[in-house]
Amino acid sequence: MGDLIIKPADEGHLKLQNDAGTTAIEIKDDENAVYISGDLVPSTPLSHRNMIINGAMQVAQRGTGFSAVTATGYQIDRFETTLQGLGAYTITQNTTAPTSEGFTQSYKIDCTSADASPSATDFLFISHKIEGQNLQHLRKGTSDAKSVTLSFWCRCTKTGNIQVNLNDWDNTRIIGQAVTISSADTWEKKTLTFAGDTSGVLGNDNGASLVLEWWLDKGSNFSGGAVPTSWEALSSADRAAGCTLAFGDNAANDFYITGVQLELGSVVATPFEHRSYADELRRCQRYYYKPETGTNAYLGKGHMYASGTIRLLVPHPVTMRTTSTTLEQDYGSQHFYGIETSSTATYVDANWAVQLQGTNATLISTGSASTMTVGRGIDVKLSESTAYIAISAEL
Repeated sequence: MGDLIIKPADEGHLKLQNDAGTTAIEIKDDENAVYISGDLVPSTPLSHRNMIINGAMQVAQRGTGFSAVTATGYQIDRFETTLQGLGAYTITQNTTAPTSEGFTQSYKIDCTSADASPSATDFLFISHKIEGQNLQHLRKGTSDAKSVTLSFWCRCTKTGNIQVNLNDWDNTRIIGQAVTISSADTWEKKTLTFAGDTSGVLGNDNGASLVLEWWLDKGSNFSGGAVPTSWEALSSADRAAGCTLAFGDNAANDFYITGVQLELGSVVATPFEHRSYADELRRCQRYYYKPETGTNAYLGKGHMYASGTIRLLVPHPVTMRTTSTTLEQDYGSQHFYGIETSSTATYVDANWAVQLQGTNATLISTGSASTMTVGRGIDVKLSESTAYIAISAEL
């Protein structure tokens, strides 16, 4: 194969030709177009670049607002608030976002009960976990380990440093960078490149291998060391050594994040890979599925398995991460009811329990339906707006 030769054509035209005179790329200014005569073979994929799920914070199956949060848990899909001590917070899926970049939602954490003197073991960070089988192209633990670039948009009511880490759970290794919030109440795009790690192969399985961490506040156990700017064995003292924000020190503090993208390469962050809501929802449902919400929402067709016992099969819309799922619910008093015929209905007040679980469906059962006929089909519906069941296979 010969070299490509830049060859001027007519005015306003530029051609790249090989030594046989065949045009590979032609640029025409007058038509504001680029013509490629051969196949386009990019060094990185045009789609599926982003290893983050729900990076634009579009999906919030659990709800859009959570108050008095004082412990670790998920609110916005795939982004976990990791919290011990350090006050109380309200977490919301918020419409404050860098709309000029095409974003309409953000994850917002609002300090509502401050703690300006955290205990040594306290911590507050946002985390995102990635399965090892989705990271094999990073070639971690080999001599050809690849660098990655992380980009995101953030906004905070105060200035200071947060610390962002890549935490390798498989091999207890870590790399991180301090990130400066330069202007209060201003959307800022942050771009970080992390070198590839030639030590520690990531498991090729469905377990959590790599965890992204955005540290907002910490106790002294997590700040006595130094920022791990190159890959090293995990040290708790280094995990937030560069975090100076002290986010939990004032109930007026708010922090927003959106547009999170992690991609292969070290040259530049590419534009954010916007995905449809339907696409993002299906990716999230691998880890968490909430079938229906709202009064009179239909859950499905069950049957009277035995006297006083309803069984209901809940199909999953996508294959979930693992069969070891957990059932979340708010059954309360008269939150569910079963309908045998148009004139025969009974409230279901007992707790639902898992009978059989798989990656594609979960069989659940409950009692307190003694007025219905054994063997009959039963329609199961929600009778209260707060009632729900959900199936979790979170990392």
